[in-house]
Amino acid sequence: MQAKQLSNRRDFLKTAAVSAVGITAAKFDKLFAAPTAWTNGMQINPNIDNKRVICCYDTKMLTATPKSGSMTDQNSPVDANRVASKLDEMAMKLAQKTTAAEAWSTIFQKPAAKTWASIKAAIKVNAIIASNGNHPRIAVVKKICDVLVDQLGVQPSNITLYDATDDASACYTSFVSLTDKTKIRANVSVKAQSLGGMTPVTLTKASKPTSCVADLVNGAIDILVDIAVC
Repeated sequence: MQAKQLSNRRDFLKTAAVSAVGITAAKFDKLFAAPTAWTNGMQINPNIDNKRVICCYDTKMLTATPKSGSMTDQNSPVDANRVASKLDEMAMKLAQKTTAAEAWSTIFQKPAAKTWASIKAAIKVNAIIASNGNHPRIAVVKKICDVLVDQLGVQPSNITLYDATDDASACYTSFVSLTDKTKIRANVSVKAQSLGGMTPVTLTKASKPTSCVADLVNGAIDILVDIAVC
């Protein structure tokens, strides 16, 4: 396994083309809170430098070449335990902590007025081409949900997998459960239906409004995790 801190986003994008795992977390009270505008040096997470990006490359996370592009064949060769371990290592590098528990607690933060049991989280996956597309692996999504549920105390019913323009339910429905610890403990949305649907948003200096997931704009979601595929 090779893990290092990359100096800027350009280096990250170059490296991500061959990376096995990617994770981004954002704190929405700062990203969307009006009228506060973005200023140079503003930290999304006060304990993690905005420019710090961690990359992991480990070919042993995949035990064989997938037979096809189906969800089952994509995921069956994945060493889920190794993926979870590497995500812990990445979290420690990102948060600069010596234990995974400290790292995840640093990465995921909640408003002071809320309890973890009341926190709502959304996990953005890539659901393009439905069940035959290239999607974030089950092991990656499950690990993030396990951290939220088992370590932090987020309720599985308060976690939603979604893709705004494509249908995550077509890919992930058979892999989720609110009670089965061997599966992803979360709900899965038909596009953005479970998150209030889509709503128009006017962006500064934009020529026309764009459409965004309503619950991200109105503040109903406290934590967003974007799990991309390259």
